[in-house]
Amino acid sequence: MALPQAVCGEQCDMIIESFHRSVHTMHLLVIEDDSVLGKALQRGLTDAGHECEWSRNGQKGLHEALTQRFDAVVLD
Repeated sequence: MALPQAVCGEQCDMIIESFHRSVHTMHLLVIEDDSVLGKALQRGLTDAGHECEWSRNGQKGLHEALTQRFDAVVLD
């Protein structure tokens, strides 16, 4: 619930919005060999507020998935 603009102001609204984004941030791994699709997925997920790593091949992606902690893995 946002506070009334007169009480809080724009700066407060920006802080609240930032907090809400951080609460839902996920650490994601995208495994995609197509560079156009991989870049688009990484950009879209990052713009949505998530931490996103992109692996361009399955072997490297498997290694990253096994050696790092991710909330989810997106692969084709």
